[in-house]
Amino acid sequence: MHIWLDAVVKLGKSAEEIRRKREEWISQGKDKLLLGRCKSAQRFGIIGAVPQRVFWLIETEDEGAPRLISEHFGDVWEIKAYKVNPQSIGEVLKET
Repeated sequence: MHIWLDAVVKLGKSAEEIRRKREEWISQGKDKLLLGRCKSAQRFGIIGAVPQRVFWLIETEDEGAPRLISEHFGDVWEIKAYKVNPQSIGEVLKET
């Protein structure tokens, strides 16, 4: 299954607070824990977005894997998760 996380920085949160949360994530080994529970995990930052906005695309069979991100970063990011179905343009055209 694929899960799309949409994250927007909460109002009033500073770049320093975000940086600290990232450092905690790595020092606590959560990056390795997430990758161990996922086939893949990619982060995409929206260039120039104000407030800052990122997306994660996770491929996993572990439905709890996205909670690692939302629980750790939830105090500085507003995070929404969606199950998604990746399709090529060709697949979409066949459906219509």
